[in-house]
Amino acid sequence: MAHSRRLDKARLQMVRRQLGHMISHFHRDVVDARSTEIHETFELCMIQGDVFPLGKDERLSTIVKRTGSWQHLIKSKGKPIGIAHSAAPGPLENIWSVQNFFVTPISAKIARAVAKIDRTRAKDNIEVILVTVPSKLVDFFLLRSPKKTEVYLIVGRDKSTGLVEGRFYTETRFLKLLSSAPDSMGIGVARNLKHLASPKEKSEGPTENNV
Repeated sequence: MAHSRRLDKARLQMVRRQLGHMISHFHRDVVDARSTEIHETFELCMIQGDVFPLGKDERLSTIVKRTGSWQHLIKSKGKPIGIAHSAAPGPLENIWSVQNFFVTPISAKIARAVAKIDRTRAKDNIEVILVTVPSKLVDFFLLRSPKKTEVYLIVGRDKSTGLVEGRFYTETRFLKLLSSAPDSMGIGVARNLKHLASPKEKSEGPTENNV
């Protein structure tokens, strides 16, 4: 059966308390904290953008790195509604903090991925690792067993890249597609920007009468 690393009970309890406070104060218009629960928790790993282009013999085991953060799938009234991240805010591991919470359709994609892996890999002894690739706009579950390594794509790209969410990939095939996928373009830069006037320029300009 599928399994993953677990966040210890003490830290998970801290996450529950902090999330309840956060939702009650900042998200009560869209989420009912009383009917909300942490459904799944995964250690969050990452492939950084500076590893691309990948070497010919590169493997996921060498490029996937731990981030120190954990991702929580949040459900309300039995339905996935959002995700949260938690981590130690500093070097003290006994202090644990929720970094963010946001309502997102990605939560439903994660829930479907978990259900599909449980259904189709029920007899396999596999470790499930959550991985994000920000530079490629891709999130996936890395599935490792003594016999093989494969990938289930949670958040993919357009079909032309071959990275279609909701599909299983062999490690070799996935790395080839990931390496050839275009990088995220990031955000644009506004045009026709006007520089802020310096204090001297302001003092030399037209005066205004205060009411």
